[in-house]
Amino acid sequence: MSSNANQKSQTSLYDRIGGEAAVDTLTMALYAHVNSDDRLAHFFEHIDLMQQINHQKRFLTYALGGSSVVYDMEKLSTAHGKLNLKQEQITAFNEALNAALIDLDVDDDIREKVLAIAIETENNFQKYST
Repeated sequence: MSSNANQKSQTSLYDRIGGEAAVDTLTMALYAHVNSDDRLAHFFEHIDLMQQINHQKRFLTYALGGSSVVYDMEKLSTAHGKLNLKQEQITAFNEALNAALIDLDVDDDIREKVLAIAIETENNFQKYST
């Protein structure tokens, strides 16, 4: 493996996507899609959306390898469990994430890895909710 290829494989998704500015833009695009989706928008009607967006930015930063903060998946799962999410709504969120990544012209290989992290996170939620 060339040193350039090795360096690319060791660079976090957070850095490859563009760091803090890109995660900020991605999160705003994500919630634009979420809030325009009838399957999801009602979850965010009576909450402080900017606080939610900031939580999502921190989580995405962590999930993409940009932070050493470790999330308590059991606690996060409990919070999401109270929403009684259906598979259709989880799918809708992942579709919104995919659309936001496409909006930002994120390379397909990075986009696929980010979506894989979303699915892994969903699996962790299910593991802790049973």
